[in-house]
Amino acid sequence: MTKTITATEAKNRLGAVLSGVQRSGEPVIVENRHEPAAVIMTYGDFEELQGYRAERRRHEAIAKIREIQQRVADRNKDLDDEDADRIADEIVREAIDSMIAKGQIRFVEK
Repeated sequence: MTKTITATEAKNRLGAVLSGVQRSGEPVIVENRHEPAAVIMTYGDFEELQGYRAERRRHEAIAKIREIQQRVADRNKDLDDEDADRIADEIVREAIDSMIAKGQIRFVEK
């Protein structure tokens, strides 16, 4: 079960709280005015969470790209497949470039 402490307790016992998190691997929720405000977790858990977030952003980007491709295909039924694919590819490239420029996605080699 995840432990919950107050912000004051976290401030007064930070060293002990960090040691407990590292030893048990269990995160600690820090409350401020009876509301969850932060979580203290191992750095490994944080890195794993960041990986999940990046993966989710990639999936969202791919879903947006597929949606754009479908909209283009639906609007251009009078085009042959080659022309429709070319237009869709251009739009997808522009969308990806825009999302990269805004920092919404980035590609990491595995």
